[in-house]
Amino acid sequence: KSTCNAFWNGSTVNFFQSGAGCSNTGEIAAVFLHEWGHGLDQFTGGAAADKGTGEAVGDTFAFLETKDACIGRNFKPGVPCH
Repeated sequence: KSTCNAFWNGSTVNFFQSGAGCSNTGEIAAVFLHEWGHGLDQFTGGAAADKGTGEAVGDTFAFLETKDACIGRNFKPGVPCH
């Protein structure tokens, strides 16, 4: 089974379960917001995704919504910021 990840598949946000060394990504708001940011990037012009900056768009969207520069806080238990 796949664990410790989440992804945007072009139409939905998808989550893997927790596993050795990681929390459930579906329970971390910044992970959802990061993946949703990929969708916004895809469907609002697409220029950023075409230039390979989709990860930055995802992180920026998560930061703007959570007001927390640590994207994925608590993704790895015991690690202050992933």
